[in-house]
Amino acid sequence: MPLRFFCLSNSTLFSNLPHMDKHEPKDPPLVLIMPLVLLRILFFPTVAGMLLVKVLAFVGLLPHSPAACLIFAPAIYVAWLLVYLALCCLEMALLRPFNTESETDFEYRQFSANPSFTIRNYTFLLLYARRKLLLNLPVVEFFATLKGFRQLVFNAYSIHTHLAPTCTTGNYLPDPDITYIGHRSITGDSTRLVAHTAIMQHDGSTVFRRAAIRIGDFVTVGGNAVVMLGTTIGDGALVEADSYVPPFTRIGANEVWGGNPAVLIRIRDGVSAPGSGPAPLPSGTSSIDEPALQLIARALAVPVETMKPDSRMQDLAVWDSLGQMSISAALHDRYGIMLDQNKYHLLDSVAAVAQIIRDHRDSAPERAAPE
Repeated sequence: MPLRFFCLSNSTLFSNLPHMDKHEPKDPPLVLIMPLVLLRILFFPTVAGMLLVKVLAFVGLLPHSPAACLIFAPAIYVAWLLVYLALCCLEMALLRPFNTESETDFEYRQFSANPSFTIRNYTFLLLYARRKLLLNLPVVEFFATLKGFRQLVFNAYSIHTHLAPTCTTGNYLPDPDITYIGHRSITGDSTRLVAHTAIMQHDGSTVFRRAAIRIGDFVTVGGNAVVMLGTTIGDGALVEADSYVPPFTRIGANEVWGGNPAVLIRIRDGVSAPGSGPAPLPSGTSSIDEPALQLIARALAVPVETMKPDSRMQDLAVWDSLGQMSISAALHDRYGIMLDQNKYHLLDSVAAVAQIIRDHRDSAPERAAPE
């Protein structure tokens, strides 16, 4: 019966996973979904316990006395945990073909105040619920820091992972599927790489947003540091301990950042400062509006057809304060334009973004000229 329930529920998930739009069929009300969520969360722990008992009984190692149970309890628990994690990883592997990775680093979900969810959003929330359960179990957080076991832990609640084999993680990852850590990089003890945020709207709906965190090679992130969604850290950079890196921050290669909020402190010793010249504009571009439209659309993960030269923040729900940070990061990545945080509010329209690109183009010859 449990196996039949698992197969039937997964077949329902598979048939709905590739689609996620406002026309997608809705699930029953939340009061009917929660028992199913609870059953799916408790299904694998129960199956893992049953399998472990069968194996121990088969090999004749099943303890029969209370004293023996107490003596072997730690070993039995670790064995149960490994079986549980393996079953969760198997489920994630089965879901992988139906969950292709997004072409953009930015994701925007809005859950209505009406308690009804799509199948895909239900699966999405289920994985976060499993992460919460796993990381409250003894030893799991310790396993997440060990190179031999961390993939087992992260793959238990994430369909994709992007960790270099030689990197070192000092804590669990809330969003392993959109957290990229390069070779020989180190994240210190109790470091938090948070690639998501949730915002309550005035109409009672909840906006859930995710943006990839990308950490290059040979990067050091100090202990107790917090790195927020959309941040990119270049090769050889260093983030000091106890720092807070705001969303969509761009940390260049070999730069040292620290503080709350984190700011550039210096360039690492023995490394020359990066050039200050701006990145070139696309060749043959005759209009600034077109690249501005494309840049904003990609930064906000919306179709470029929805953008017009007179579009403003009020026209798109996704274009809020975090959206402005994402556009600022896109300006830095594409054109080398670095805006101060107190100027993010200026990115409130296509015309404003186009003007910033135009000013950058006009001043490029002057800044590029030799002293």
